Amino acid sequence: MFGEGPNPVRTFLRPGSRPHSACPKSLLRLTELVPPQSTYSKGTRMKAMVESVRRSAETSNWYAALAVSLMLPDVCSNVEGAIGGVGARYKSWCDRWVSPIYLDQHDIIIPGGEFYVLRCAYLHEGSEDVSTQQKSDIIERYRFLGPQKGLTVHPRQIGGTRIFQLPIQQFCEIFCSAAESWSAAFLKARPDVTNTDGALLQFYDPAVDGIRLT
Repeated sequence: MFGEGPNPVRTFLRPGSRPHSACPKSLLRLTELVPPQSTYSKGTRMKAMVESVRRSAETSNWYAALAVSLMLPDVCSNVEGAIGGVGARYKSWCDRWVSPIYLDQHDIIIPGGEFYVLRCAYLHEGSEDVSTQQKSDIIERYRFLGPQKGLTVHPRQIGGTRIFQLPIQQFCEIFCSAAESWSAAFLKARPDVTNTDGALLQFYDPAVDGIRLT
């Protein structure tokens, strides 16, 4: 499940396009001389995924930061091989790793089910409206606030409404911290697993790995 190794790659060529043997010499030189070893495949993919959230936050790219933050429970629960469907795994992971942080830092209980319906609404529809999701709680919408210097905002339900307000930077950082804590605990509990990279998408560096045509 976690093993590394090249996967077969199919090349789809348009009618009349040149096969590999007819490629320009410069391209052949690149693919033949560069060793097939990537600097992106040495146990850093989970870290890179978490850091992508933080880099997006640094540039106020909140759409990207929120999307990857809400992906992390899916990724981590899949890597650990949790039993159950996607929703059950996601909720359980958040109950164990995200909800305790909110309880400890803000004295508020946000169950994993709430994060799951937000994940479904945002990643599938780009929306913060969770009223159409299958849920039993009273929250119908989330309201994310960007950071402002000198202003501290705590997560809370807006009085007299079914809207829950969350500081976006804090939200993303909590999910990053949860993923880092989970990763450390998982690798400690599973000495047979050296890293989680085998289950995660890999980006290849063409200057290092070359360009596959067949």
